[in-house]
Amino acid sequence: MKTVGSKRLLILDNHGSHTTTEFTSFCMDHNIVLLWMPPHSSHMLQPLDVACFGPLKQAFSKQTQHLIRNHIFHINKSTFMDAFKAAYSESITPQNIQAGFRGSGLHPFNPEDVLLRLDPLFSLPLSAASQGS
Repeated sequence: MKTVGSKRLLILDNHGSHTTTEFTSFCMDHNIVLLWMPPHSSHMLQPLDVACFGPLKQAFSKQTQHLIRNHIFHINKSTFMDAFKAAYSESITPQNIQAGFRGSGLHPFNPEDVLLRLDPLFSLPLSAASQGS
């Protein structure tokens, strides 16, 4: 795929490691535009968080419960990979991926859907706030 333009967008969560001066300088020097998501919002804004990782976690848990019922209590690399592969193929589907983009308001573009799910911050009207001081 051919890229267009000289800048790249990097979308980040609010993890503290993303706010170092060195990291920010590197991005500026390499034409990387940084966009931070609001705190505690990745579960609503990242398509895979919205519709894939939850089902993957549930499917993997189901796979490990099956092992436990069969008295397999130690999981080696091979057993882990078999269980993960089964869980992955059950949960990371084109339908779930598309649902993630819909649920995060990216495609079709619908930011209002996500904004309506945010918890509003409590704020006093300006006149009431000034009376308290």
